[in-house]
Amino acid sequence: MNEIDYARFFDLTKELQLIISLETNIIQANPAFLKLIAVPIAEVRGVDIRSFINVEDIKTFDLSIEKLKSGIMNTTVEVRLNKEKTRNWIIFECVLKSDLIYLTGNYIFMDPLNSNKEMDQFLKFQKMEIIGKMAGGIAHDFNNYLTAILGHSELLLLKGNNDPEITESVEMIKSISGQAANIINQLLTMSRNKVIDPIFLDVNKSILNISRMLKSILQKDIELEIYLCEKTPFIRIDNTQFEQVILNMVMNAEDAMPNGGKLEIQTSIINNSYGLSIDDDDHKPQILISIRDTGSGMSAETMEKIFEPFYTTKEIGKGTGLGLAMSHSIITQSGGDISVISEIGVGTEFRIFLPIISHVNDEPIKAGLIQYHELIGKTILIIDDSTYVLNTLFEILSKENEVLLANQPSQALDLINDDSINIDIILTDLILPQMNGSVLAHKIKQIKPGQKILFMTGYSMDSTLSKELINKNYSIIEKPFSIFDLKEKIYQELIK
Repeated sequence: MNEIDYARFFDLTKELQLIISLETNIIQANPAFLKLIAVPIAEVRGVDIRSFINVEDIKTFDLSIEKLKSGIMNTTVEVRLNKEKTRNWIIFECVLKSDLIYLTGNYIFMDPLNSNKEMDQFLKFQKMEIIGKMAGGIAHDFNNYLTAILGHSELLLLKGNNDPEITESVEMIKSISGQAANIINQLLTMSRNKVIDPIFLDVNKSILNISRMLKSILQKDIELEIYLCEKTPFIRIDNTQFEQVILNMVMNAEDAMPNGGKLEIQTSIINNSYGLSIDDDDHKPQILISIRDTGSGMSAETMEKIFEPFYTTKEIGKGTGLGLAMSHSIITQSGGDISVISEIGVGTEFRIFLPIISHVNDEPIKAGLIQYHELIGKTILIIDDSTYVLNTLFEILSKENEVLLANQPSQALDLINDDSINIDIILTDLILPQMNGSVLAHKIKQIKPGQKILFMTGYSMDSTLSKELINKNYSIIEKPFSIFDLKEKIYQELIK
């Protein structure tokens, strides 16, 4: 995201955004934060952010800042803000970058007049945060397992087998592993560990493209109708994730109409008159995407839980309970909101609200021919704390190259310090015991400034660490990956 795009996101997002110095003085604050504290920007700049934090929580906040100063790239902290009649709990993600601290906060009002209801909201939010963190950790470990499973299944296929039944079984293992990887991507999106690649997207054009596919996959007794607004609204969102959101809503609608019915998708431009949590001070135009069905409808209890991870009303084995939770995460990460209205026996309507981008820069589409390059005669050092990953990558690369293995950074640094070993490229995991990838890369460059390094991650490019490394011109490959993708990524890094 370039500076202009970041500035636009900074102003439009409903999340609290601040940039502070290492001394915790506020350098910049976005409209969402200024609205919450009811103080103009001129009176905020240069002020110690701790003056807005409840005195009981300052020590907790200071500990998080000290973690950043000690070399940890990001951390989270929960604090309350000072207000006359209310106390606002803020859950901040704190990121250190170029001697500045970037804070991203989500807040929940604690109103003494309605404390039970607000406390329920707060506890629910905390539960979502915990589940998200657990999902990210589980996804990381599972992607290591999938890397091994996919790698060995491809190795078996490359060796060839005269028994078609064995070949078919291996192909099935590979295919199912790919489907498992898609579920992990949903977990990572929900936990916000999935990196997004937002573009300027023509909403109407995207929905028309999706509708062509829907007509071929929906039940024949479901009538699909599309109503698009006359103006062409552009939003900034990851295209693949936007399509996932629409497909999730449509698939839920189909499940609610086993005997057929009508499904409508409609776009319209509004000025945020629906009373959602999008900041409506400036009445900035929003795109409203409505997805309506004439299905069985939902109870009030179901609607209350519908966006919670792993919540599903489907039979065991029929759904993961991640689709709508992932959709909610995608939309809110893109500065929007999502709601549902439903009535038993009448049907359901999902409403997606997203900010319209008034100015669109042309972004060229990169394209290229897929080529295969041989990887022969290289010395490759692989660093990963997963034995499964180390053994799999050794099997893949050692036939035509010299491969060195290290399961922790200290062991790898010993090999790098050995002048008798000339390492062509280092393939290392992003998250390691002892130190993270960014710290390790810094230590490696101190020893050998020109050393080629390629990072792997099971976190699907961790939102903080990967961006830091990409900004430093490092390359990252996401687990699980194919043998072809791995070798090609290594080759491209070697010829940089």
